[in-house]
Parts: sequence; structure tokens; C-alpha cells
Amino acid sequence: MGATRIAVRAVTVTLLVVLAVSLAGGAAVPVVVTVEGEGRLVGVGGEGGRPIALGGRPHNLAVTPDGRAWVTDEAAPRVWVVEPSTGSVATLPIRGTRPHGIAATRDGARVLVASEGDARLEQFDAASRTPLGALTLPAAAHNVAVAPDGRTAWLTAPGADRLFAVALPALTLVRDVSIPGGPHDLAVTPGGREVWVTLWRAHEVVVVGTDDGQVRGRWPAGRTPHHLAVSPDGGQVWVTNHASGDVAVFDVTSRQLRARLAVGGSPHHVAFAPDGTRAYVVGEAAGELVEVEVASGRVLGRTPVGQAPPRGGRAPSMRRVRRGAAVLGAAALAVGAVWYASRPEPPRAIVLPVLGPEAQDGKAAFDRHCAPCHGANAAGSATGPPLVHRTYHPALHADVTFELAVRRGVRAHDWRFGDMPPLPDVAPADVARITEYIRALQRANGIS
Repeated sequence: MGATRIAVRAVTVTLLVVLAVSLAGGAAVPVVVTVEGEGRLVGVGGEGGRPIALGGRPHNLAVTPDGRAWVTDEAAPRVWVVEPSTGSVATLPIRGTRPHGIAATRDGARVLVASEGDARLEQFDAASRTPLGALTLPAAAHNVAVAPDGRTAWLTAPGADRLFAVALPALTLVRDVSIPGGPHDLAVTPGGREVWVTLWRAHEVVVVGTDDGQVRGRWPAGRTPHHLAVSPDGGQVWVTNHASGDVAVFDVTSRQLRARLAVGGSPHHVAFAPDGTRAYVVGEAAGELVEVEVASGRVLGRTPVGQAPPRGGRAPSMRRVRRGAAVLGAAALAVGAVWYASRPEPPRAIVLPVLGPEAQDGKAAFDRHCAPCHGANAAGSATGPPLVHRTYHPALHADVTFELAVRRGVRAHDWRFGDMPPLPDVAPADVARITEYIRALQRANGIS
């Protein structure tokens, strides 16, 4: 197709986030976001999620196949490892200062952390979280990507205009390529033959051959190309242009610009759903996550993802997110199964708690409006999913999720029961009581 432009709304506030796409049983995908300005990790499961406190300045994110999220802290020499099944957070001290880039090998065996403060690249055993060695690079590396075969890590060094290749697991520098123009982000194609790199000062993308480290070519991308992602089928590269407010879509084979999607809002990071049908773009100025249909370039929705303080200020509460645009801290992205990997079967028996007055009223409203699909005691049925399930953990689906589901309906994404229509006959007060009832059931069954 020829280059096209799809206009959407823009708002003038800034943010930087890190996101990761998580496959939910083959359906549509939720997203995980780090909010640097608030020191939090947020699960955006459709309409939103409750933040998980990390502290510091959570920045870049890598996701291993077992579903754990590894997050760098730009404020301290450490990495957090978040366990998706419980929401627990473990802190892993590292030797590098100001860790920024992070990536995992495809098999999840090893995780690499690049620190800008001392140009150090560290390697960890993902299962035991023990260090497997370190390498001091010729210049500070910003972002890191691992080749599909896990034998090479590629790193950008924007301050030195260089691209490094490091052999794994030996941690030996094997290539040092001069790339003028400010190499920032990078991605290795699924076949492992090329590395695509954004040049934010030159306003271009450059393609480097992995076999010889030679530049295959440079192409205009847009104003200040920031981040990029390769589609799962290896056919497209999407590049976010921070200053021009659009996403450039390149054909990997011809390297031709195929489309330009005007998402607005200073787009920063981008990631694909594992099935390649959707892409997610972070709008820095709008403080939102933009969901895009890949085939058409059509924007499917926008979700506020958090707030951060003004420079030198204190982070405001996440409760204010839906009242206006937000400002977030910085980070990057990864694609993988974070929150919904290895989902268990719905519970066969529900522990019934003693209910308070509001929850009792909520049960009565639930039985009238919700039980026909979601089953007695929210245990699920042949026509609807269980709500007493970790999919609806408060950290993944905030209370407002239920309110929005009743008011707007829900497109099928976590389960295969079809779309949920809006329920205009359910009063807002009843929704609040139903939510209290569901939370009481969840707490009684260990989901809190």
C-alpha cells in the first residue's frame, strides 16, 4: 500500500513509559507499564489496573517466558523481578550504575542489563538470579537487544555514535560499528539477519547486517525517531517519531515506507501483540496507551496509564489518572507473557465469606444482573468467565474496570466467551455494591 496518514487526537503533556505485551490465552492482550515518576508497575488489562509499588525509578522492562518481569531502576544499582502469579517483587542488586537497557534471551535462560553510568554489561542466570559475568564496553550503552538464537547481544551507544555486538554467553566484544546520527533503540529481525536502529539526531533508521556488521542502508523515518519494534512475522518495522507525532511503518524486505500513522502525543515506545494483530504505542504528550489494529492502522482505543510529578515535584495519586492527561517517567519495552501466562482452570469450589451489609446488597444485585453469565458466587459458567480468578486480581483489574464494563461493555480479550454488552439498567450504586461483593469473594479465596 502507499504511504497513508491516519489522524487521531493529541494532548500536550509529556510521558515516558515502558510496556510489555502479554498473550491472554490467544485472545487480545493486556499491557504492563512502568511509571518512573511514581515508582510503580501498572497492569493495563483492558481498562486499567492498580499500580504495584516498586520505588526508585523503574525504567526498562524485559519479560522472560516464565512470565516474570525484570525491571531496571535508574536511581539505584538494582533490578526488580516481579512474579506475575503473586505480584511479589524481588530486588536483585547489580554492580553497574544507572542501569537502563535490559533484555532476555528467547529461551529465558539469561537476562542482560546495560548500565549507562559505568558502561557495564552484566549477565544473569534468570532461574537462580545469579550473576554470570560482566563486560566493560568501550562506551556507555543505552539499549540492548538479543538475537533470536541467543548467541549475540547488540547495544546502542548514542553518546559515542556506535553499535556494539557482544558474543554470548562468553561476553566478548565482537563488533564495534560506527553509526553517526545518535543510535538510540534497536531490534533484531526474527530471522536474525539484520539489526534495525533508530537514529534520533539524524531522523533516520539504519539497517546493519548481523553477519558482517556492515550498514545496509539508511532511510528517513520522521522527526526524532525514538523506538521501534519488528512485527512477529518479521514483515514490518514500526518506528515511533517523537517530534513529528507519528509511527512510520516500514516493509522489512523492500525497506520502503508503507504507511505513516499520525497517533499524535509524542509517541515513544511501541510493541506488538504476539499474534501480530495489534500494536501498542505510548503517547508521551497524551499520557496514554494507544491500541492500533495492525492490518488497517486504525486506532482501537486509548487508555490513560499513570501520572508522574513535574520536575522536582511529588508524584500525584494514580486515582487522578482518568481526570486528565498524565506525565510519566521514562523507560522502554518488551514483548512477552507477563500477567496471564499459565492461567489455571477456574476454581471448582468457592469459599464463601461472611458478608457485610454492602456486600450483601452487592450479592443480591449480582444474582440479578451478573450470575446468569458469571455463575453463582462468580464461579463462572458455560457462558461467562469466573470473576473469582487471578485474572481479575485488583492489581490487574482495578475497581473502575467493573464500572466501565457495565457502562461500555467489553470486547472479548481474556476469555473466549464473546463480547460483553453494556448493561444500562444496572445503576452505578449497584455496580459499586457488586464490586464490593466480588472483592469480598476474592479476598476469601486468596485473591487480594
